[in-house]
Amino acid sequence: MSIYAASKAFVLSFSRALRHELKQTGISVSCLCPGPTDTGFAKRAGLDALAELAEKFNMSADDVAAAGLKGLFNGRAEIIPGALNKISAAVVRHAPRKIIERLAAGLYKQ
Repeated sequence: MSIYAASKAFVLSFSRALRHELKQTGISVSCLCPGPTDTGFAKRAGLDALAELAEKFNMSADDVAAAGLKGLFNGRAEIIPGALNKISAAVVRHAPRKIIERLAAGLYKQ
């Protein structure tokens, strides 16, 4: 799971850097950062406890895609669909890393 989380962080960082490098070219880069989405990922990954939690907060794939397209066409750099996901992202940005790491580790324990 650490590789999964690190990959997500890389994609966001890379997307923002690429967006900056391409800003004078007319090419726009956006990064879609959904939270739990109804795809069955957690269950297939063997994270049954997380799957149960995610089901309570899942967004439909159609809603995530619609938010992504809207953000893309509005020129957003980072698209976070859903109010709860936006709040979570803000908390993660402002809370001490030590607390966030402990919370994240607890999510993935089986």
